[in-house]
Amino acid sequence: MKQCTRGMKLCALAVVALLCAIGLGALFPSTVKGRPGDEGGTSAGTTSRLAHVVPADTMMFFEGADIHAFGSTVRTLHWVDGSKIDGSVITKTIQDAIAQAFEVSPEDAAQIFNSFSSAAAAGRSPKLSGTMKEGGDDFEGAVLYRFSDPAAGAKLIASKRFTKGEAIGSAGAFYSVKRKGDLPDGPAEALGEFEADATSNYERFAWFPASGVAAFGHPDYIKAVGATIEGAASLVTSPAYTAFTRKAPAGTLAMGFVDTSKLGEIPDFGKYLAQVFGSPEPLSFFHSHNNGVMKTSFNMPLKGEFIPPKELWAEKTELKLAARLPASTVAAMSFSGKMSVDGAKYMELYIQYLQRIANFIRKSAPPQEEGGFSMEGMIADSIEEGIRQMGTVEGAMGFKLSDLYDAVGDEAVIGWVTPGDIAAMFKSPDTIMQQTAVVMLAHVGSKDALDKVLGGAKAALTQQMQAMGMEQKFEEITGGWKTNIMGMGDLRVQYIDNNQHLLVSFGGQKAVDSAIAAFGGTEKTLGQDPAFVKAKSNVASVNHGHIWFDTGRFLDGAIKEMKDSDKEEMKKAVGFGPEVVRVTGDERVTMMIGMGVDVQGDGTATLSFEATNFFIGIAGMAMPAMASAEEVEAVPLMPKEE
Repeated sequence: MKQCTRGMKLCALAVVALLCAIGLGALFPSTVKGRPGDEGGTSAGTTSRLAHVVPADTMMFFEGADIHAFGSTVRTLHWVDGSKIDGSVITKTIQDAIAQAFEVSPEDAAQIFNSFSSAAAAGRSPKLSGTMKEGGDDFEGAVLYRFSDPAAGAKLIASKRFTKGEAIGSAGAFYSVKRKGDLPDGPAEALGEFEADATSNYERFAWFPASGVAAFGHPDYIKAVGATIEGAASLVTSPAYTAFTRKAPAGTLAMGFVDTSKLGEIPDFGKYLAQVFGSPEPLSFFHSHNNGVMKTSFNMPLKGEFIPPKELWAEKTELKLAARLPASTVAAMSFSGKMSVDGAKYMELYIQYLQRIANFIRKSAPPQEEGGFSMEGMIADSIEEGIRQMGTVEGAMGFKLSDLYDAVGDEAVIGWVTPGDIAAMFKSPDTIMQQTAVVMLAHVGSKDALDKVLGGAKAALTQQMQAMGMEQKFEEITGGWKTNIMGMGDLRVQYIDNNQHLLVSFGGQKAVDSAIAAFGGTEKTLGQDPAFVKAKSNVASVNHGHIWFDTGRFLDGAIKEMKDSDKEEMKKAVGFGPEVVRVTGDERVTMMIGMGVDVQGDGTATLSFEATNFFIGIAGMAMPAMASAEEVEAVPLMPKEE
């Protein structure tokens, strides 16, 4: 096994792609706001530009409502140094790419570039819309592109690469698109790769000149778009879409909608999906830039027999334990353990809930011949067997399952502590174990119940090691005990704060010591880190859960692995380098997700997620691991025959 540069290249490409997305947005000048043809809404993009051209039975719709407004607000993000972005460089790069890939003049390329205003992905299920033919597709959809100036879009379609085909009513026509090769690497090459067959049964390209809309996707759905443009009912007439738009926050730049209530109409499985997604309210997604951060929210209304009763959901509580983790924490997850009933009542209601599901599934099974196989019956039997097994588990572990619920109090947090360099941490498994630790801090609900749970866990660990022919030794420490797990690190379990909290830690000694010092007040905590405080201030503090991720530290590790020559090359190509993103200091980029469940009544609830800097946070997670990826030489599974 040998170290190679492939992972490093992937890392560099990922950083470049991420920063290009930021820089591409930052190019669009604010002077393009209020362009002709942008009917409705404001320059902040609070109104959809494309919902009125897709059919009313559209089940899924996601749109970047105003790409230019998105770009003009990127510079307001506190973790973006806009002064280091030269938008003219990448503007020229993209305009040159359009000119080369479609053989249009530089002036036309500039007009096309400035007119491209919004894009959307939309679709529906033919099984629900009634358009499905025998053996047809399970889903119809298309990606749509809108030009605020249709004349600019027409100049693109006039390119030699487009050949007009079948008409779509009087609204537009399908086109074949020829691939163009021998183009420079980068945007030009990517645009040249696009091709389409005007007779395909699955993917076609179409242009609707009057509305300035281009579409690529399933021909049946594109024809429905044409009918909508000619006057058929559009998505904006749908009650579900109306309910969706009422929730849009001010300054929305991107939005998404899924009419989950239609899932109940799917043959066979629909009757079960309807018991989760039976609410007439749709799933909604919104993205905006506020307070110097990217704000993203998801809401998923739920309704049906499969939704647990209110007593089985934890209650919202003020999540504050993460602030006590050490400042060297790179990821943390907090969650509420606050229950309205005790453990015994919880288990009683939980068993009733499981039995209710089993009864519903069994009752919903289609009639079977005597002795015939029923998938529904098998699932119901498995649920009921699980209920019976609960008593066996209680006896084997030395504590009742109800003790688990009584043991933990209002809140718990799990943190990943890494005092050292992120990039160096991924060099080998040994380095990971030496430089990191997983830490849990939990509020104690019932110490008696928690003692039983910890005693059972300790006994189970001892038995497992004995089964492997090993002796597990435990050492008494203040408030608890510690033990080494197979030479990988110490597991420490101890009560702190006069038995108010339980601290569990496992990993490298340096990271464990860092956590203990923070809890003892002798080391800086996350609560003293301005970047953490800023991220948390943008989500509700009273909630069911929080996820924190120090994106800046991960990006910093990835960027350190880039060569200086690659950084300079990037700056020449796109007008900025990695330094455009603040990855260190009090203003560095971080991610925080707030999660909650609002239970309106029996069988009705709404899952909600609100996040700061969600998409860059997700992108940043994988980069250091990519930078240290190793190439493994192929080993034949079978020996060669002599």
